[in-house]
Amino acid sequence: MPETNAGHLGQLLALGLIWFIAAVVVPVWQVRQVVKGLPEDYRVESAATCAQAVERLGGKDAAARKLAIYLRMPERIAPFRGEAVFVLAATGEAGIPAMIRNIGHPSMEVSSAVLWRMCQGHPSARLAIPRLMGVAQGADTHLALSAIIALGKCGAEAGEAVPALLSCLQHGDSQRRRYAAQALGLIGDRRAVGPLQAATADQEEEVRSAAQDALERLGASRAHP
Repeated sequence: MPETNAGHLGQLLALGLIWFIAAVVVPVWQVRQVVKGLPEDYRVESAATCAQAVERLGGKDAAARKLAIYLRMPERIAPFRGEAVFVLAATGEAGIPAMIRNIGHPSMEVSSAVLWRMCQGHPSARLAIPRLMGVAQGADTHLALSAIIALGKCGAEAGEAVPALLSCLQHGDSQRRRYAAQALGLIGDRRAVGPLQAATADQEEEVRSAAQDALERLGASRAHP
């Protein structure tokens, strides 16, 4: 009887190993080969290059699944993770869950790449507005600016982000104030009129200009002194 149990245990371990290789090792290896092989000058603007990478990974659904696994791996196993995000973005709707999940990735390379694609209007941004609001008010200025831009790209759909952006309009960093003004203008919510009028008196010219442009978008004028 003990020998029988040991045999069953051995079979289970063997099956588990086979599953792990098929479900994790092979997809990670495939993605690594694809992203490693991207030409150095492909840049993220090359939609055709990323689309070809998606096809090499088996199409949008298969590529999104494999890339999601890859981005969970440590960098020593899964390098070129920024490039992996660009390919993930090219999977469209299939990659949206993984895009949203990786907004808060501990790697700056990954989180920056995700937010950059959202800044370019990736559809995942519209489903990640609450997450983007948190990043916009976070301590990391680089990520915050990207999140603010992404919220602006969402337009009127990002109405719930207006309070967060109004907070950013009062931030000590002038770049954050500037981008917040621009995003508020793109969202088009009238709650921003008063704060934007106040921002036309900001000490920084670029903030004043962004606030004035936003007010024009909202059909409002600069506040009279």
